[in-house]
Amino acid sequence: MLGLGQNLSFSSIMEETPVVTYESDFSSSVESFEAYFDNSTPVTTLTHGVTFGGKTNALRASWSGSEADGLMSIRKSFSDLDNQDNLYPRITFSADVYFDFSSGANVTAFAQAGSFILAVNRIALGSFAKGEWVNINGTLTPSASTTFDEYLYIGIAAGAGRPENGDSMYVKNIVFTFENKA
Repeated sequence: MLGLGQNLSFSSIMEETPVVTYESDFSSSVESFEAYFDNSTPVTTLTHGVTFGGKTNALRASWSGSEADGLMSIRKSFSDLDNQDNLYPRITFSADVYFDFSSGANVTAFAQAGSFILAVNRIALGSFAKGEWVNINGTLTPSASTTFDEYLYIGIAAGAGRPENGDSMYVKNIVFTFENKA
């Protein structure tokens, strides 16, 4: 029985449970990354274990033709992401990327989890310099109505800085976590 001046309260503790925890290691494979949304005739090749710009064991995406629309990504499947619809996840992403592109414009790049198209799934988006290692990173806590496919996407989102024949993008030190607030 509650006496005068006593309160009854209930609290709910949302505990974050890791669904995906991933750190890249491209020393011996491309770790199931693949080129996605490439031209109808693919022009992108992925290579593991590359040394470039003072970093070893990077992943290289190289182009043997022009990326026609400037929209392209590499992606990796995480089967556990596909069943995370309508929850309140916490998603973090970080990667070192080097854009070795011949065009003069900065590169508009992004990282997304669970959808290549939906902006609500975007973890990071920005304009990045070419010719140097840059860090693309972000944290996202999407709404409960957000839906997910099974992929992490790292890509290029605009035509101005798009890759041409002979260009390369290097990726290293990917850290990706997807936590479910159960």
